[in-house]
Amino acid sequence: NFGSYRDPHILNTIHVFNHSSSFITEGKFTDEDIKEAVLQVCSGIDKPDSPGTSAKKAFFRNLLSLKDEDRQKFKENLIQVNKRQVMDIAGKYFHKDLKRSTVIISSKEKLMEANNKLGNKFDLKQI
Repeated sequence: NFGSYRDPHILNTIHVFNHSSSFITEGKFTDEDIKEAVLQVCSGIDKPDSPGTSAKKAFFRNLLSLKDEDRQKFKENLIQVNKRQVMDIAGKYFHKDLKRSTVIISSKEKLMEANNKLGNKFDLKQI
């Protein structure tokens, strides 16, 4: 899934999200992009936590039977990811026939303006 928080550019964001699948499946990225993405994910895995947060995470990992060895193996596999693997997986999950859902939460005015520009493509609901 994709998300955008407090984004004032509804149309541009929809455009970017809609074209992200072709960006990935066609390999419009570099090996350096892969390295940076892997480092970002690893930094989330390895970041230091406070003792309380660390205990909470360990508790939930225990509930899920997620062993430290499994986490280490995941990280080792992640470090080995390459461009071809990303493109292959993207081709499996980002094909054009994939059914998609879009949810936009914004002001009524911005939603109506964006929807009008898109030819009233969205069914607007108030929550």
